[in-house]
Amino acid sequence: MTVDYVDFHAAERPRATAIIVNGHAVTFAQLAADLAKFSQALRRLGVAPGSTVAVEYPDVFTHWLLLLAAERLGACSLSWLAEEVRGPMPFLASADLVLSQQTPPAEWTRRHHAVTDDWMRAVAALPETDPEPPARSAPEQPLRLLRSSGTTGVPLQISITRRLHEARIASWSWLAGLSRRTRLLVTLPFTVGGSHSSATAVLRAGGTVVFESGLRIYQTLAARAIGLAILPPIQLKRTLDMLPADFARPAELSVFSFGAPLAKSLAERARARLATEVVDLYGSNEAGFISVRRPLQHEGAGFVLPGNEVEIIDGDGRALPFGRAGRIRVRNEGLASGYVGDPETTQRVFRDGWFYLSDAGILHGPRSLQVLGRADEVINIGWVKLAPETIETQVLLQIPAGDAAVCSLPNRDGIEEVCVAVAAPRMADRELVERVTALFAGLQFGRVHVVRLERIPRDGDGRIVRQALRDAVAAATPLSPPQQ
Repeated sequence: MTVDYVDFHAAERPRATAIIVNGHAVTFAQLAADLAKFSQALRRLGVAPGSTVAVEYPDVFTHWLLLLAAERLGACSLSWLAEEVRGPMPFLASADLVLSQQTPPAEWTRRHHAVTDDWMRAVAALPETDPEPPARSAPEQPLRLLRSSGTTGVPLQISITRRLHEARIASWSWLAGLSRRTRLLVTLPFTVGGSHSSATAVLRAGGTVVFESGLRIYQTLAARAIGLAILPPIQLKRTLDMLPADFARPAELSVFSFGAPLAKSLAERARARLATEVVDLYGSNEAGFISVRRPLQHEGAGFVLPGNEVEIIDGDGRALPFGRAGRIRVRNEGLASGYVGDPETTQRVFRDGWFYLSDAGILHGPRSLQVLGRADEVINIGWVKLAPETIETQVLLQIPAGDAAVCSLPNRDGIEEVCVAVAAPRMADRELVERVTALFAGLQFGRVHVVRLERIPRDGDGRIVRQALRDAVAAATPLSPPQQ
């Protein structure tokens, strides 16, 4: 349990810094005391082994304390954001206790407790030592509930047991080489599964986890001497775009990216101006991290991580030989068993110990995996097949904009045509269209449409919701007549 590691470091190294919150250092001794207080507070609210607690709180440090306290009590926790809830949600209705600042409608939850300033002051007044020992949950008892929506936008719940949690933390600790010297910058909320597990792994290793809301990412990297940051490609690009000309690259910084393929050109920019190491991770909420790629050394294929078995299959589920493209399936010790309350989807993508991803790929050897993109999202323009993530990366590298996405829509003849959606572009329409269409000059597949959107639809993990994107693009007006 994480509390065991916190208590160990608090006893051995009480003054060592465990967490930095907006410049304020929290020692392991203080963290252990805070965790004891929150554990007592949750116990008074009825949280017990086997119960489920849904946590919504904007301050990420307090949010994490609530999650750690739930783990200490043997409960299962899930994280949610108030802005993503527009109506009754299964994950709230199924929780034994919902913690949040704002009170949801009574019919949405079984039981709600408001995290008010008065309650926080009452928690702070509790003893710094919990008289009750930590609950020892069984390996197969749920510890976290994650949500995955794939490309449909329909929330799916994934149960992460203590055994799976331990396996994923061990894999991440090995991959990132975590130690007491590690200083991790957390840039994503705990609704992102990898954010919670990576921060927990650093804490267990005795390193320092940094939360910063008052500075830009590049300012935090310099001010807090960060050695490890996890940035999705779009977040990495925005950070690079904001770097001042006189920014001094940190002496030692590893940047891990995930969620979409990391282009070599973006990795080169990061290596030149920001990071000493750039790593691209491939995985899913269902299976954890599957493979790793260092774009500056290996532009195409990455390498399957230890503990993972990967196969490429055809449409009939038969394993394909090396060099053939098909759908990716994986099995490992960190693999979830299915989706909570959705046996139909579980049966379709979890079979015989394998998880069937929506991605297409090629195995070039036993451990050499090239991810081609989502099998159900590949744009097929005549005989030319394009992975949208690859195009999106190129668009964002060439165009100053907040976000961008690519899809295809059929024309009057039923032929798919490329549509590029751009959010918050910092240029006039004419120049925008010229730059976008120039990217496709060497590809002979027909027309390209460019549209402006207020935002690109993404789910809680930052993945583009493709059907919502297609709907938004279909409703938008192209900036100019289609370009030949």
